[in-house]
Amino acid sequence: GMGWLAIQPKGDIRLIALRKDRAKVQNISGLNCALFLRSATPYIKEKLIEDGIPFVLKDKQIYLPFIGCLLSNSGERDIAPVELISFLTQKLILTAIYEKWDKVTVSTAAEKLCVSKTSASRCFDEIEYLNVNILDTKGKSRAITIPPDVKQLLEQIQHILRNPVIRRYAFPSDIHLEKKAGITALCEYSFPTYGVMKKELADTEIKKLKQIRRGEEIGCIVLELGYFIDYGQKPIQDPLSIALSLTDEEKQDERVMISINEMLEEYVW
Repeated sequence: GMGWLAIQPKGDIRLIALRKDRAKVQNISGLNCALFLRSATPYIKEKLIEDGIPFVLKDKQIYLPFIGCLLSNSGERDIAPVELISFLTQKLILTAIYEKWDKVTVSTAAEKLCVSKTSASRCFDEIEYLNVNILDTKGKSRAITIPPDVKQLLEQIQHILRNPVIRRYAFPSDIHLEKKAGITALCEYSFPTYGVMKKELADTEIKKLKQIRRGEEIGCIVLELGYFIDYGQKPIQDPLSIALSLTDEEKQDERVMISINEMLEEYVW
């Protein structure tokens, strides 16, 4: 004898839109409103339950706290929770954007990134858990397809992307490394900035070099990076990672932000 409404999205909708639309319908109708979903990531289900939002997952689960619940993970893959996106997964996503991947499976992704299938599969798990809207299917396999509107995609995932810089080293003179990163990769500046992977630190002997003291003039900056994407077959950090690598101080420079926007407009959008 309890009246309630069900709404079903026509396509894949982000969690924030599901919450907003459901609340609007419930407020207008004055009735309990449940979401009917064809599919949902573990992340979305977890957040809906946390928020007490009723939902029905087709042929799998029922969460109607005003009537009853039937929750089960039977038949679903067990995906480990993700608190912070890994550098490898971020590299995979950005590479997929640059190369405009279309139905790229785990095996193909592993080949493209020169990593094991197990590592690539973990990246796909992270993408699924974090609800990044690029997962597709190819037959019975998971695949990645980048949507046409890359700018909109990046706006949707901006909150999960992280700064690729692990550590920053400042030296009194230029040590002339190969890979350019950060502000130097963006434009000519007062001192060169280089990027080096953690596994390359020993070869460069950077940790043995004497860094500058407070107030001394900078000769060059070396950024220890969590990943490096070979972009445009040049030893220069990729555009999106450049934007993510900048410090708050650098972002306050209007010239820097103008250059960032021009770079993204030309090379990414």
